[in-house]
Amino acid sequence: MTLPTGPSSARVAVLVPAAGSGTRMGGARKPLLTLAGRSVLSWALEPFLTHPNVVEIVVALGPEEDLPDDLPASSLTPRRVLGGASRFESVRNAFAVVGEDLDVVVVHDG
Repeated sequence: MTLPTGPSSARVAVLVPAAGSGTRMGGARKPLLTLAGRSVLSWALEPFLTHPNVVEIVVALGPEEDLPDDLPASSLTPRRVLGGASRFESVRNAFAVVGEDLDVVVVHDG
């Protein structure tokens, strides 16, 4: 038996807060670390860049940061916004720029 996963035409936006200070990682910025030759943020975004229902990706980053150069090829280009002082503020900043023609908005930690 196959369980339904929702309407195949659902338009999805993905918000990725990745602007944290890295306190829990001893000051290392987790999204920018390299894992198996790619940034952790690149790995985190890959499933969404290739999913047919994802129509928008917004990544909240620190003021000195940009999207990584090692993102997988995709017709979808993530948008960068300035992250906030907290994860909540980063999600709020990302949510403020998403389009209105969406069925689902998800948050995925960067």
